[in-house]
Amino acid sequence: MNHKLILRYLLIVLLYPSFSFVTSEANPQEIGETDAISEKSLQIVDSTLAIEPGEPQNHLAIILPTYSKKLRGITNAISQGIVKEKKQDMDLWLPLVFYELEDGTISTLTRTYEQAISNGANIVIGPLTRNGVSSLVQQKLNFVPTICLNSISHFPQIDKNIYLFGLNIEHETETLARMAFSEGGRKVLTIYEDSPIQKRISYAMQKEWLKLTGEAITPLNFEDYKNDLNGLSAYLENTEADTIFMAVSAKTAQNLRPYLGTRLPIYATSLIHTSHTDKLRMHDLEDVKFMEMPWVISHTSSFTMLDGLGKSLQLERFFALGMDSYKIAKGILNTEINLPLSLSGVSGDIILNYPFFLRAGSPVVFAKGRVKPLIINNSK
Repeated sequence: MNHKLILRYLLIVLLYPSFSFVTSEANPQEIGETDAISEKSLQIVDSTLAIEPGEPQNHLAIILPTYSKKLRGITNAISQGIVKEKKQDMDLWLPLVFYELEDGTISTLTRTYEQAISNGANIVIGPLTRNGVSSLVQQKLNFVPTICLNSISHFPQIDKNIYLFGLNIEHETETLARMAFSEGGRKVLTIYEDSPIQKRISYAMQKEWLKLTGEAITPLNFEDYKNDLNGLSAYLENTEADTIFMAVSAKTAQNLRPYLGTRLPIYATSLIHTSHTDKLRMHDLEDVKFMEMPWVISHTSSFTMLDGLGKSLQLERFFALGMDSYKIAKGILNTEINLPLSLSGVSGDIILNYPFFLRAGSPVVFAKGRVKPLIINNSK
């Protein structure tokens, strides 16, 4: 990267329907197993602006990675969400400037952040990865307000200008636990898959459930039953649990659900919801409750329609995250110091609990091949 930096200057996006980022590898990119970014999504507005040292200009800096196929797809989704929100911004606020992270090293991240500040950035959105966020917050830099798009669990000391916002699966799980408890659940049985993210989800459920003074039945490892799902059904017929929570992948949830019966309420995270159009999967997941973004529930967005990404609800979620990160950035710079900041976003209801911007989706349920809003009964 030329660190005098030719920056993608995005003020011009107000005149265009979308933009995305290119690197030297401008080919279609696969996200997950089935979802592809089209050639069209790799086109970029043909406009650049070199900001020379000594000539700072106020702007919102977007510092996101492009060094892998998966990350380029996510970066594209987030950035288009930011642009969509800016196009709806009537006061024209700050221009946007994108800074590519072409590798995942601490030195590149630090150098790029310092360059953005030198160029006049008033506020920053990024970085994206857990490692990037963890590395950045440990640096001794001249931080401006910075909205990191991921969460970290350990931060002994963190600069007052650092905020954490993202698709935090642990917080989603905790919100889901409170929802299940409010519906009368008192003894939860978690069925988990033996993967790092599902173990994190399972642990978050157990921890929050016990805080609510519920009783957590010893979790079941799906590996012990994947070749004997009828045996799992027999076990559930005699369980003391009154609530089931699935901490498993979307594919496993689809295979597992028919063996869980209809006697007990079943909950899972939004990771099991992967497509608006896969009716068979949604029928197989009948009556499973989860939390979903308002944007995903009610929209087939221009992002999906223009770029052919309708199969990837995960990219839609990152698109919504981009929209709300822009709203948060405006809120931070426009809010008096120490005034609590909350907003109703497209990714959910958001509230600042420093350093976290915590996001709560809306309760929904799979019903007859569709995702339907759920009215929670808190009377139990």
